[in-house]
Amino acid sequence: MKKSNIVGVGISLLVVMLTIGLVGCPQAEDNSPAKKTEAVITEITVGEVEPDKIPEPITLAQWNNADYDLADADYGTLAISSLSELEDAAIAVTASEGARVLFGISAGAVKPENFQPGDTVTLIDEQYLYVEVRSEDANTTNYYRFIVDLELVDAQTPNISVQPAGGDYSPGSTISALSVTAAVTDGGTLTYQWYKATGNNVDGTAIPTATVASYTPTDTELGTYYYYVVVTNTNNAVNGTKTATVTSSYAQITIQIQYIEKITLLNGAFALFEFNLPDGSTWSDYTKITADYKLDAANIGKAVRAARLYGNYEKTQFPFNDTRGIYLADINGTNMNGQHIVDNTSASLTGKTADTWFTVEYSIDGTKPPAHADFSATFLPADDALGPFYYCLGFSGNDGAGNEIVQLVRNVTLSNADGTKKVVSMGSGFDAPAFIGYNVDTTSILAREVVE
Repeated sequence: MKKSNIVGVGISLLVVMLTIGLVGCPQAEDNSPAKKTEAVITEITVGEVEPDKIPEPITLAQWNNADYDLADADYGTLAISSLSELEDAAIAVTASEGARVLFGISAGAVKPENFQPGDTVTLIDEQYLYVEVRSEDANTTNYYRFIVDLELVDAQTPNISVQPAGGDYSPGSTISALSVTAAVTDGGTLTYQWYKATGNNVDGTAIPTATVASYTPTDTELGTYYYYVVVTNTNNAVNGTKTATVTSSYAQITIQIQYIEKITLLNGAFALFEFNLPDGSTWSDYTKITADYKLDAANIGKAVRAARLYGNYEKTQFPFNDTRGIYLADINGTNMNGQHIVDNTSASLTGKTADTWFTVEYSIDGTKPPAHADFSATFLPADDALGPFYYCLGFSGNDGAGNEIVQLVRNVTLSNADGTKKVVSMGSGFDAPAFIGYNVDTTSILAREVVE
């Protein structure tokens, strides 16, 4: 049986109209043997729609047999693509001269109850319109079946060409408006609803007054906030689903105090930073860490022993050193470089300008060369890990007093490739300076303090 890919939908038709051929003028009495008159359809329409063909008639036995499966040649298809084709429409049948026409709607092969001219019927996708044509002398009765194919058209899903973009702000500063650019080509009307959420990909709460294409957040407290907009296209001219929606990407607004640390490193030691993910995020959402550095003239020319990123530590791996007053993870040993070196970025300050901020980018998954020879992806966090995560980084000087490198560090940020998801670290998460290192003797100077 021929099937349509369209979901079943009922459409009410208006008053059914019936057209049959006119009976001719009376003729002289014919005493010849009685002839059977024809009982065939010559034309049928449903509103503006004509079937693809007038099929061969079927028998009453076939009509009444629920197990009978008609071949393609045994029915015609009424392909209805829009409601306008059914507006003020009725079923009109032209049959043989003098023939009587009855019809009905059925989901199967069983003969339906007959409809009379003037009745209202409902067409449903993949159901059947049956037509019974009886000759004037009732000697001939033919049956026809037409399958209903409602070709539904839904409202178009809006296309977002410009996504809302977040940003970082200091307390008291004005937050820039979030905006979205969306469009449809089906003539529908777009409406907007902005939401505020607690994290990436977390369902938010609708903002009652935010119902246009742009919205300016009013947050003033320190913290991270997430916004997105749902764009709806409403098109009442289509015959299918009249609305379609699309959700924008999330825009992250961070309000924070400018956090700058002065860090002193040498002898292969690095400063620890803590990252706490927002609700709805996992480790797989992020690909890199970036940090801004600034060194004065006395430190910019010093030799750099290493500039690396160590990662995927547990907080318990950083014990407190009573003698030095710091938390220190000593990774001295046969695997002192170990699997935790995920990025062995260039260990040079050559070309950097004194007293000028510059940015260093680190890979957190070992994909950005040059990765250290001891790196192993086996020890990376699971994709669905929630954290918190601890990473150590910085420019470390050579062994010995006087070789330490003093650096200012700010905006230590865990983010995805395009920066739409990010977590800014606010230090180590410990109540005292925290570091990682190897061969760190008791005279080595390791220090860090918040200066702004």
